[in-house]
Amino acid sequence: MIKMLVADDEKVIRKGIKDSIDWYQYGIEIVAEASNGEEALEKTKQYEPDIAVIDIKMPMMDGLECTKKIKTHFPNTKVIILTGYDKFEYAKQAIKYQVEDFLLKPIGADELIHTVTNLKDQIEKERKSKEQQRLNHHLIYENLSILQVQFLNEIINKQMTDVKNIMTKSEQLKLNFNGPWYQVFILEIDNYYFMLDELPVSEKNTITQDMMTIIQEILDDYVEGTIFSNNSNYIIGVINIKQSQMDIFDVCEEIKDTLFNSFKISVTIGVGKKYNKVTLMDQSYNEAFTALRKKAYIGKGKIIQFSNDDTAIEGFFLIEERNDYDKKMIEHVKSLEDEGINETIDLLIKDCIYRKLDYNTIKSMCLRIIYLGLNLLEEMELNYDQLTLKDPFMEINKLETVYDLKKWMKEVFEAIIQFIKENRKNTYNTIVTVAIDYMNQHYNENITLETLANIVYVTPNYFSRVFKEETGENYKEYLTKYRVEQAKHLLKDVRYKTYEVAEMVGYSNYRYFTHNFKKYEGCTPREFKKKSV
Repeated sequence: MIKMLVADDEKVIRKGIKDSIDWYQYGIEIVAEASNGEEALEKTKQYEPDIAVIDIKMPMMDGLECTKKIKTHFPNTKVIILTGYDKFEYAKQAIKYQVEDFLLKPIGADELIHTVTNLKDQIEKERKSKEQQRLNHHLIYENLSILQVQFLNEIINKQMTDVKNIMTKSEQLKLNFNGPWYQVFILEIDNYYFMLDELPVSEKNTITQDMMTIIQEILDDYVEGTIFSNNSNYIIGVINIKQSQMDIFDVCEEIKDTLFNSFKISVTIGVGKKYNKVTLMDQSYNEAFTALRKKAYIGKGKIIQFSNDDTAIEGFFLIEERNDYDKKMIEHVKSLEDEGINETIDLLIKDCIYRKLDYNTIKSMCLRIIYLGLNLLEEMELNYDQLTLKDPFMEINKLETVYDLKKWMKEVFEAIIQFIKENRKNTYNTIVTVAIDYMNQHYNENITLETLANIVYVTPNYFSRVFKEETGENYKEYLTKYRVEQAKHLLKDVRYKTYEVAEMVGYSNYRYFTHNFKKYEGCTPREFKKKSV
């Protein structure tokens, strides 16, 4: 359906155009009306009509000025000017603004229908032509792309080194390698595993192809270059440069910004050096990849250019130094020291950056420390399978920078510490519950610390500490209070003497019973009995 806008300051004319003709049967839909030029421009912005029928004389903005602005911002909109003035100057202005037709009022329905339907046919032909061009381009691209990728891979992997063969084949594959300068960049999608990896393959391929289309369009504006992808999250650009002073940094910056604005996808780009021999493109490729590896330290969303310093020998840790970090982390975990754990992780990553360690080496160190923490849970007889933690080996390979790695390690150890605390709490609750239940049932017996510890299968010291932490008092205080409460109930019974009550609640020493009773009730058992009877 073709969308049409009608703009005329006379309501009767607008209504006549809209209602006197059954536009629907011609495949036309009137999507908006306007009574002045400014309103017509706003409605055009809102509805983006395919055809605009505009009166030349309207308030606030005349038809020609309105047409000029519409054509500036919406060049695909076809404009028909209506006028009651048969003047050459108007027609000349209309032609200048690329108006499709110029009709004199009063205009008959047949003439208007003829003009509009002709434009409709023209629009549909243009659309078909564009679609065919797009399909043709897509087919050509699909047919050539596999051979181009194979060819470019052969060059960057130094499998093709004969200059004559390279030039001949590049011409056959519609690739310009005429030089005199050559340069390679590698684009990596940031956070690939978190953003795209779980999508269906077809959807990932669509996104990658759309990104490559945009990248190629940007390259075409500045340089001659070809892009291809031989890995799901890498896009490689091979650039043919005519002038040595040409710097592709700004081109890469535009690519990076455009991809983020279009897809909300952040990318990092590594850039190799320029070379004046086509056979050295493999060197530029290796340099671009080396530069890209610095993302682990520099961060994401950057353009990283290769420098000779990038080839510096990477440092290492002595075994004793690695063991020192291991030891510190184990001690902090055992002590449940969150702050100490975070400080040690910060120090480890800072040390790795200072020593210029290879990122894979850093990941290996961090992975070993993670597994030490998990092994510690096993030593504590805690089932870490219950810990809601994804496979560390799989997760660490998704992390792209040392800053991601540091954040992830802290999250893992936070989960480990929380898991230990929760399990200890559950253990404490079980120990205390069993002990209290035993004391409530056997309060009239001789209950010692060792008795309670044996019942819950822990050491006396451990039991004493846990009971105090959970209840705020030691087991003796709890037992004494409970015995006093039971004694109060028995003292109210006239059948029992006070010394008999003492024995009934577990006291063989009457004086000790009196002492404890007065301590908690403020009076002796005899005084309490007299007041209660």
